[in-house]
Amino acid sequence: MWDSYKRVVLSVFAVGVGLWLQAGMANCATFHASPFGSNTPPYDTYAKAAHKVADAVLAASGYGDTVLVHTGSYNFDTTIIPVGVTWAGVGRDSVVLNWSDTQNRFGILANLSGNNEIYGLEFSYPLGSSFNEAVDGLWSFASTTLNVHDCRFLQLKVSIAGSGPLEVSNNEFLHGQTSGLKPGEGSAWIHHNSFWGTTNGEGGMCLYAGQVLIEHNVFQNDATGGRPCAVRIYHADSVTIRNNVIVNSGEPVSWFYASGSVENNTIIDAIGVPYGLPPYNNITVILRSYETVAFRNNAFLDLEVPFEFGPESPACCDTTGLITFVHNAFWPPRDSFFTTCCAGQYSWRVKFRDSANLNLFPMFTIDSSFQLQLGSPLIDAGDPAVNDLDSSRSDIGRWGGPHGSTYPYPDLPPAAPESLTYDYAFPHVTLWWRANHETDLDHYSLHRGNSPAFIPAIGNQINMTWGSDTTYTDSLQDSLAGAYYKVVAVDAIANNSAPSNEVAVIPTGVFDTDEPAARIPRSPRLVGNYPNPFNNSTVFTVTIPAVGASPAPVQIIIIDALGRQVTVAYQGSLGFGTHQIPWDGCDSLGHPLASGVYFAELKFWSLTINQSVKVVIVR
Repeated sequence: MWDSYKRVVLSVFAVGVGLWLQAGMANCATFHASPFGSNTPPYDTYAKAAHKVADAVLAASGYGDTVLVHTGSYNFDTTIIPVGVTWAGVGRDSVVLNWSDTQNRFGILANLSGNNEIYGLEFSYPLGSSFNEAVDGLWSFASTTLNVHDCRFLQLKVSIAGSGPLEVSNNEFLHGQTSGLKPGEGSAWIHHNSFWGTTNGEGGMCLYAGQVLIEHNVFQNDATGGRPCAVRIYHADSVTIRNNVIVNSGEPVSWFYASGSVENNTIIDAIGVPYGLPPYNNITVILRSYETVAFRNNAFLDLEVPFEFGPESPACCDTTGLITFVHNAFWPPRDSFFTTCCAGQYSWRVKFRDSANLNLFPMFTIDSSFQLQLGSPLIDAGDPAVNDLDSSRSDIGRWGGPHGSTYPYPDLPPAAPESLTYDYAFPHVTLWWRANHETDLDHYSLHRGNSPAFIPAIGNQINMTWGSDTTYTDSLQDSLAGAYYKVVAVDAIANNSAPSNEVAVIPTGVFDTDEPAARIPRSPRLVGNYPNPFNNSTVFTVTIPAVGASPAPVQIIIIDALGRQVTVAYQGSLGFGTHQIPWDGCDSLGHPLASGVYFAELKFWSLTINQSVKVVIVR
């Protein structure tokens, strides 16, 4: 259906161009704007370019005319772009159009009259405010074709209220409190754009829209400062969301009152707040009785709160349309990620088909492409009725399905083992670490060195463990000799991972197992925190062994999902034993951190002991 729609859009656009040419071929002209022109009407050469973009636009009044904006930064008041005029810049990295009314947060930078093509421009709200409310970079109530491509919108949105076909492609949207893009009542094809949300806005807001196709976009949000939504649907004829990647959204998809499908997307790090008003779950779907939505072939990774499916209240289950959720993959396992208001005799209207949903580690590449590695269990694991471009069964995730892409699956080594730690009671050193999840993992290689920062090699390999075995006990021959350990993961074709963190075993020469010290782990450890998730406060548990100088300097470092240190939850000295360390969930300035996923690290002296202790704040 959507391939036909694409042809219709292109055909309509071609017909429109033909009509422009027939209407005024002899009068078509290009009008220039540049700060280096002579500002001489009619601005029909670069040398005579207008200093104000609005003056060049006023000179372009006929079908087929073009306004060409050259390199520079321009202050811009509300301007009407005439019917049939193309508005072009020499590149969105070179041409900046600033909304000049800094005293009024409401307004329209450019009003498109219809049959317009816009490209190569940056539209900017100069204050950089994420609270710009209702300022539109582009606005239109036209019932004719509009094409917006290769532009950048900084804190300004594109709002289309008309019923004409709309194509939006290859643009960059930095949206904050408001939406990045609001298509109109007509058909919309939204593809190959990038959206970056920073507070509570939506990348795409389909409000009383027509037929909408959203594909091959990247929604890369920063949910640490709010709950940005990737796509919000509220009344539309039909919507298809496919082959997109959505990262770090408070709510990846909010779906109210439309039929359609969500398929072959990759959705990562969704940190919504459960049962908020409006709902801020990971995925929310509310339908009327005659509407249907199918979720299939999607990959979900690191979701923090449940999905919600069903009607607006448990009392009206008979009014919800059919929701199917099949052939999707989750990691970690998603057993607790569904809630539904619908029960009783109408519960059949919400179908999860657990046997067709998978709990599998996806084995994505480590870059932002999220391609599948060779050996990924998501390869050929989608709906058997859907094929990839190579006619094999659909892969799960953004690259799969008939509208995805083919690529050689990269053969990468496993990830480095995490959270290596130990217990020590002479002569035994017991090591354990967090398990890797790659399906092609073959074994772990254990290495022991005599000095810090040693490099794992064949000469210092002490043993191997196989399969899911993530523990090993080594024996030291000298009760006073120190030892250093690392672990390497090895896959089925002998690709070696980077080494794990290093642990140091520094004996004291006293090994009386009747002493209390024997009941404390023989390495410093950040055990975790409780409660987790938490709202206003939590308590970390830290154990300190009776080795070395005491008390010892200790820090609990908090980092965000992007790896940035946001605060030091504790800094002080701790002696031997188990300690309870409270934390108020605030940053280094005493401000409460936003809802989201953070990670705690324990530093003992200058050595980082733990990795990836996940801390979840829910405000």
